[in-house]
Amino acid sequence: MTLIKYWYTILLKGGEYRVSSQNEIGQRIKEMIKERKTTQKQLAEEINVGAVSLNRWIKNERTMSIEYLGLIADYLDVDVNYLLGRTNDKTNWTKYDIEHKKQIEQLTNDIKLWEYIDSLAINFNIYNYSDEELDTFEKEIREFIKFKVSQLNERKGECI
Repeated sequence: MTLIKYWYTILLKGGEYRVSSQNEIGQRIKEMIKERKTTQKQLAEEINVGAVSLNRWIKNERTMSIEYLGLIADYLDVDVNYLLGRTNDKTNWTKYDIEHKKQIEQLTNDIKLWEYIDSLAINFNIYNYSDEELDTFEKEIREFIKFKVSQLNERKGECI
């Protein structure tokens, strides 16, 4: 087998370099197809490639492009690094990164809101009020913000 037939994916792990061959990638794809209870034909249709081409990639008769490797990983819901042999963790972390990004954005917005409320508290000395009065105040602020956001959304809809 020539060097061209290898995909060198080098990863420094504990001082050791790891090199994955195309054969290992093909084997992992084959295992994941079986584990996900799908077929090579279904995978080929999903990534818009001929079944023969996919079969040649898996058998190490041809080398696939990195774009197809990403599409295969997405379809099989595994991390590309698993297919490359860099890790034995099959988790598709990209999917979780997107979900976490949305959660972080929501938390950031909440923090900004609370910082604003806190600045209002200092300016208007609301620390002299009871917890019930502050809860009511908080609810009113949230309702006002929702109202303003809905107005903005309506204006955006009119502009489209």
